[in-house]
Order: sequence, then C-alpha cells, then structure tokens
Amino acid sequence: MITDPAVFRDLAFVFAAAVVGGALAWWARQPLILGYILGGILVSPLTPGPSVTDVHTFDLFAEIGVVLLMFSVGIEFSLKDLLRVRWVTLLGGPVGLALCVGLGVGAGALLGWTALQGAVVGIVISVASTMVLVRLLLDRGELHSRHGRIMMGTLLVEDLAVVVLIVLIPALGALEPGRLVAIGAALGKAALVLLPFTVSRGSAPGGCHACSGMPPTGAPSSAPGPHGPPWWWWRCPRSTAPSSWSVTCAP
Repeated sequence: MITDPAVFRDLAFVFAAAVVGGALAWWARQPLILGYILGGILVSPLTPGPSVTDVHTFDLFAEIGVVLLMFSVGIEFSLKDLLRVRWVTLLGGPVGLALCVGLGVGAGALLGWTALQGAVVGIVISVASTMVLVRLLLDRGELHSRHGRIMMGTLLVEDLAVVVLIVLIPALGALEPGRLVAIGAALGKAALVLLPFTVSRGSAPGGCHACSGMPPTGAPSSAPGPHGPPWWWWRCPRSTAPSSWSVTCAP
C-alpha cells in the first residue's frame, strides 16, 4: 500500500494538469490527447512550477493505461471488419515500410552512414504510434469506419513487421559471412513469435460452417434464390427438420 504523501500530491498535480490541458484542447476544438500532452509538460520536472517528484511511478501508471486502452480496443474491434480491408493493409503496410527504409538509406548515404544505419532510421520513422492513433479514432468515433479499419490494419501489419525487425536487426551487424547463422536463428525466433497469429488465423474449419436460420419467408425454400439458402447449401447434407435449414460440411 502506498503511504508516501508525495505520491498523492503528484497524483493531484497530474489530474489537475490533465483537466486543464483537456479543457484547453476541447475549447480549441483539438484532439484531447494534445491537451494531455500539454498537461504533462506543465507538471514535468523539466519545466518551472509545480512538478511531480516520482516520475518512475507515473511511468508505470502510463504503461498500465496503455495496456488497458489497447485491451478495450481489442474488446470492441471486430476481426471480421478488419479482414474486409486485409488486401489494402497487407499491401499498404509493407509498401509504406519499404518506402521509409529506402528514404532512410538514401538520406543516410548523403550523411555518410552505412546502409544498415540508414535502414534502421527508416524503420524507426515508418512505424506510427498505435496508441495515439487509436485514441484519436476513439475520440472522433471513427474506429469502426472504413478508414479507421484501414488504419488499424496497417498499424497491425507494421507492428508485426517491427517484431520481426527487432529480432533481426541485432543479428545483421556488419553483414559478415559468419552472421548468416545468427540471421537464420533470428528469423526462426521471429517466426515463433508470429506463429500464434498464423495458427489463430487458420484455425477456422475450411469449406462450409455449420449455420442455421430461417429464410425471410418464414419457411424453407425449395429452390436457391434470394429467399432461399445459399448456393453451397444444395451441395451439403441437410437436416430433415422442416423448421430449419441447418448444414454441416466437411472441410
């Protein structure tokens, strides 16, 4: 249990700064997150005036807040909606990453950097803040819009790419011949990290899924069409119950 009164004083400073910054952002018709950043600057130890003394404690609070924010997004966000824009995100994410890496390598060449150093800088600038973008989309009520789904899908692709790159970059080193084994091991580790995503994506049974329902007319139709079962229903074993049209197909 926290007994240090300085922590409660710092907490009061943080809440007061958040209220003031949020009110200013709302008055200026700007995203609230800008007001919260302004509030953090106001109570920072690097600025004059009242400031928090135990920065490490509030770093932990911030990490917990980010975890809870992303957890709430995971509860609300539909994977089915995300898969509708999968081709846009699967193409846009890698293309954006490649363009930023190319820009970093080109700028690094002008500054006298190695290709690896330029690539690392390009990777750093290619990744957007998922937390900030999610907060902005939630404030605007656009998380479930089409562009919101595209943004979220692109961010997820970038996050997965970063997982691979974080494991891979230390193994690249100077790209010496002896590094090939280390690079292979790093790619193997990255594959193990991404394996749960692949397994969960392909765990749904193939072919037709068991489904049940009533046609709009209130009775099963005898022919395919807009008021009857879908076309694949006629190729699957059907239930004999007259009140439903349930199907079960093998993968």
